[in-house]
Amino acid sequence: MKRHRFRLFLIAATCLASLWLWHQQSQLNTREVQLNSRITEARARLDIIRADPAAPDTPRDGKKAPAGPEAPEPAGKPLEVPEFEGLVGEINQMETSLPPGGPREHMRVKITALFSRLAATPAEELKAIMERLPSIQFSTDGREQVTSAIMQLLAKSDPPAAAAYALENKARPGTLETAVRSWSKMDASAASKWLDAAEKGGKLPSHVSAEQLRLIVLPALIAADPAGAAVDRMASLPSANLGDLIAETTRLLTTPAQRQAFLGKLAAVPGLPPDTVGRFLGQVGREASPKEAVELLVETGASLPADQFNRFAAAAATARIDAGTPAQAEWLLKNLRGTDRKPAISQLMQAWTQADFNAAGNWLRNQPPSADHDAAVADFASQVAGKEPPSAVDWAMTITDPARRTAVLGELYRDWTAKAPEQAAAYFQEKGLSSVGAELQ
Repeated sequence: MKRHRFRLFLIAATCLASLWLWHQQSQLNTREVQLNSRITEARARLDIIRADPAAPDTPRDGKKAPAGPEAPEPAGKPLEVPEFEGLVGEINQMETSLPPGGPREHMRVKITALFSRLAATPAEELKAIMERLPSIQFSTDGREQVTSAIMQLLAKSDPPAAAAYALENKARPGTLETAVRSWSKMDASAASKWLDAAEKGGKLPSHVSAEQLRLIVLPALIAADPAGAAVDRMASLPSANLGDLIAETTRLLTTPAQRQAFLGKLAAVPGLPPDTVGRFLGQVGREASPKEAVELLVETGASLPADQFNRFAAAAATARIDAGTPAQAEWLLKNLRGTDRKPAISQLMQAWTQADFNAAGNWLRNQPPSADHDAAVADFASQVAGKEPPSAVDWAMTITDPARRTAVLGELYRDWTAKAPEQAAAYFQEKGLSSVGAELQ
């Protein structure tokens, strides 16, 4: 009897489960049909717009609304001045005739087509349009948008013309910067001379910074002659600008020979901040690879003092923290010069621990005891202490030199006690280090 009831219960449960699954599947099928219907409808509307960009949407009942204004030529077809004037006139008429809050879909389609066709228009025709703009009736916002769009296009194909128009039309600073940047990549010397003449002649608008434009031109000037006089200008720049300048210059130095010439010149320029070479090597490591940065340093760093070489070597080795960092760390330890190796090791551990302290710890565990290992552990422990004080103490206890071990443990105890005195005292007692706390009290 019990078995019979159990079988009935099992059959009922199975039926209920089947009904529930059928219901879920039915809902999914319904949802799929609805989505497919919407996709089909959207595709049909898109086909209508492609065939006639000015046509309004087709209502759900299938009856097409009254036709809108005549559509412009298909996007991608170049514009000539008369066509441009005609399109602008249509847009202006639509803008003035529409009531407040009225539908603007037709006008948006016209404007989109206008800008699409401008993008396909040759530079000479764009310049002809620019010449006609002052005499064309246009809203203030529309004129500014079209002017900015044309100058952005000209900046790629004819940057001198774009720069001249930017001055003439008092364009936004970003527009002129784009033109100067493009021009610099084509002919940095010509762009630099134009900028000097524009500033000397008082043609630069008050809202445009000549120094900012020079910063845009300078990387290209350096790339044209990596060991030339343009590099000397870096010494007169504010330190805050050097980072972006070095990053842009590194991207333009595309061959090892260019980078080597620049590095040799950079190391000889007086007045630069001490970390400038290190910044460049770090950027090479990020843009290309730490290995290439190391090779550059080895090729050009033979005459460097030991402390500078070590500092630059650490910058190259830590330019990119990834799976290759352990190999770069091994290279660094083997190639450090002089007797004071601790600053470079500290530089290595700080960069590595901040980026990936687990990987740094794994590497340390596999290093044999040595003075270098003690120095690395000391820095690692101080970095870890902020997040995991107990782990930092455990690491400090592995330092083999008694004096250094005591000093590091004392520093950890002071810092931990300032935040959580009871926890610090308890853990030091647990590890048999009560004497460290007693000595500091």
